[in-house]
Amino acid sequence: KALYGLKQAPRAWYNMLSSFLLSQDFSKGSVDPTLFIRRNGNDLLLVQIYVDDIIFAASNLKLCDLFANLMCSKFKMSMMGKISFFLGLQISQNPRGIFINQYKYALESLKKYDFESCDPVDTPMVEKSKLDEDKEGIAVDQSHYRAVGLRPCVQQNSNVLRQ
Repeated sequence: KALYGLKQAPRAWYNMLSSFLLSQDFSKGSVDPTLFIRRNGNDLLLVQIYVDDIIFAASNLKLCDLFANLMCSKFKMSMMGKISFFLGLQISQNPRGIFINQYKYALESLKKYDFESCDPVDTPMVEKSKLDEDKEGIAVDQSHYRAVGLRPCVQQNSNVLRQ
């Protein structure tokens, strides 16, 4: 048994949660072992785990309610309602679709590098840059992607500035 705060606690929690979900007819994602999938006829329930945060979505609202009740009966947890912020991403949903942005991250980056007083300008790279497919498959610096990977406009600008 692992105690909260110990080095082995996250692994022990994941193993316990994973075993529970697998016992409830979930299958583990083949690419991402923290993604659990349960098919119920034509309906689909997706559960994504990140340390001790769990987000889930389903093609049928009733499946979401059943999953929430299942988890609350097994674990002490609180329901945070509709997702609006997760892992640095702001998430909103309306009738037109689901929208994800990193507005808050961009503002924090401006503040971190003391660019708050700068005036915004259009990025000419969007219109003028010609991008070619890299057929050689040169390795990419993943740490840079993790920092700005979800903001292609920020990534492109920072790549040019790094040269």
